[in-house]
Amino acid sequence: MADSPQINRSAAPSSNDGILLGPTKDLEYPIDALGEVLGEVAASLAGVVMVPRGIAAQSVLASATLAGQPLVDVARGKAFRSPISLFFLSVADSGDRKSTVDKLALLPVHEWQEARARELKAQEPHYRAGREAWEASYKALKQKHSKAVEESTGKDFEAFAKALTAMELNRPSPAPIPHILIQEPNAEGLYAHLRDGMPTAGIFTDEGIGFFGGHGMTDESRGRMLAIMSALWGGDPVTRTRANALESGQLRNRRLSAHLMLQPVVAAKVLSDPLLDGQGFLARFLICHEQSIAGSRFVDEHSLSRDIRCIPEYQRYSKRLLELLNTPISICPHTGGVLPEVREISGPALQEWVRHYNRIEAEIGPGGTFSGIARVASKAPEMAARIAATLSLFDGEPEINSDHVMRAFTLIDYYLWSAASREESVFFGRRAAMAGELLDWIKGKQGGQIASDDFKRVPRRLCHRKADDLRRTLAYLVDEGYLKVVRRGRSDRPVEWALIS
Repeated sequence: MADSPQINRSAAPSSNDGILLGPTKDLEYPIDALGEVLGEVAASLAGVVMVPRGIAAQSVLASATLAGQPLVDVARGKAFRSPISLFFLSVADSGDRKSTVDKLALLPVHEWQEARARELKAQEPHYRAGREAWEASYKALKQKHSKAVEESTGKDFEAFAKALTAMELNRPSPAPIPHILIQEPNAEGLYAHLRDGMPTAGIFTDEGIGFFGGHGMTDESRGRMLAIMSALWGGDPVTRTRANALESGQLRNRRLSAHLMLQPVVAAKVLSDPLLDGQGFLARFLICHEQSIAGSRFVDEHSLSRDIRCIPEYQRYSKRLLELLNTPISICPHTGGVLPEVREISGPALQEWVRHYNRIEAEIGPGGTFSGIARVASKAPEMAARIAATLSLFDGEPEINSDHVMRAFTLIDYYLWSAASREESVFFGRRAAMAGELLDWIKGKQGGQIASDDFKRVPRRLCHRKADDLRRTLAYLVDEGYLKVVRRGRSDRPVEWALIS
């Protein structure tokens, strides 16, 4: 018998490979849906830095979310309220300039942090003087009452306790550290940052491998990290219980956004991690992986003389981002958490949101377009509401209108179709890989033929012990021209196959 043809598996992953096969093709990031300020700066950044438009869009939308999340929550009608926080994941090869564009998008945030740090340093002498004065007053108060307490009556003790309580309530507190950008925290570090620093933060890193492969995501600690990030994404309290009561506590109304940048080889491992996927953690991310434009990034003297910071589109973006960052955050005096304005999607905007919600929901069920990405699609309408609130805030509008909702769903549709495309590629790629292994097994163990009576001898990894799975793979090999049906049984059902020589 002649050698059987070999299936080309170079483009098909094995069942152990990641779900990210490559950039999403035939889909263009709808950059105009970001609106005038965000859309124009994303296009300008993409043109000047020469990066895929989707990567630039991810960076500016993530920065806008970071600035707005302590100021606004979003409500879908009267029933559901959530933060506007979003998690982004951008995938690009080394050399695709993802770091450069992200640094430019975050430059106003870094400048704001530096200005706040200078202000804090200027206030240090006043804080130290106030603290020393308080400590001297506290010491004097204790000395004044110490003798009375030793000879105390209940009345003396009660007066002393009230005086100490009044002093404690006026204990000078240092201003919170103004940093809101963090890179590779573990769960304990993130908890401490949101407890002792500002009640809002963003995990932004252009080296996502440091986050997913760092000390915060070791086998021992990543469960805690996933739990705290998922709780913050949902706007839920974060509770920590320790044997030492002083180390236990609960954080309420904290806000966290994230933008992680990964190279494809790292993204493949991350997106195929069963814990990250099974816990629904990855479904909270808006993922963008666009075709590299390397090889077409030609320059001339004019392009090299352009400073993105002097371009009007970037200046408008920077100005608005700084306006949001400088907007005072309402803080609850009891919990230290944020007290954001609630922007409700109502009226025609709510009707538009409901229409899109039902459209997506109809495609999640069996046989639907999004049935293979149900976890992602189930969260999509909520994420659209968050995006709509962010767009309204950045546009300077006082409320969410129908246009914001439509633009948000235009963006969400891009992410959904990208996810569906990746899932489809995975399905066909894994089927091709499994078919190749089955073909090798038929050739090596079966002499080039297989019958339905042989199904029990087929290795589990090739059919999961299910005859229907095996029949589908055999049908695929017939369709691709590697096998032929040599005998049929009742109802014309194939029961024996042979290699095509």
